[in-house]
Amino acid sequence: MDAVKIDKLQQKLKKLKEDLHYWEVEFQPSGNMGKWGRSVRVTTLTSKIKDTEDKIREELKKGYK
Repeated sequence: MDAVKIDKLQQKLKKLKEDLHYWEVEFQPSGNMGKWGRSVRVTTLTSKIKDTEDKIREELKKGYK
């Protein structure tokens, strides 16, 4: 288990969640292109969050074997 790698992944996860919150709650789209862009951004961020969480789980499993 690499603690430094896990810390970096957790920092990345925190940043991604902050970005997702902005795009879901604070961003106010104007028109259809804004709504489309927002939906694409939310989908992409959600996917990145899931991938990062999976990487953290893998690193934790390595440490417990």
